[in-house]
Amino acid sequence: MPLLTTPFPTGLGLIPSDVLTKMSIRRLEVGKGTSRKLYFPDYMVVIAGLPVLVVEAKAPGEDLQMALGEARLYGNELNALFPSGTNPCARVVLPSLK
Repeated sequence: MPLLTTPFPTGLGLIPSDVLTKMSIRRLEVGKGTSRKLYFPDYMVVIAGLPVLVVEAKAPGEDLQMALGEARLYGNELNALFPSGTNPCARVVLPSLK
């Protein structure tokens, strides 16, 4: 959360009310076939009611490739909820926390 809400240049300078945490993020089914599962990221940034950024935070040593893949799939599923050609979720961020 500090990365998202701390003012520039240290953070992104977002308003805390624009940042959703796991407790308020909808779970979506991601993946294909037997690898499908319910997933939701650690944070999501919503501006003017549109989900624009998915944030999956990981501790050092955790599998970042798998986390990035899940976050990207989640962003794609979010975009699929909107009309064709409308893709509000344009970014996925995967910070490694200390």
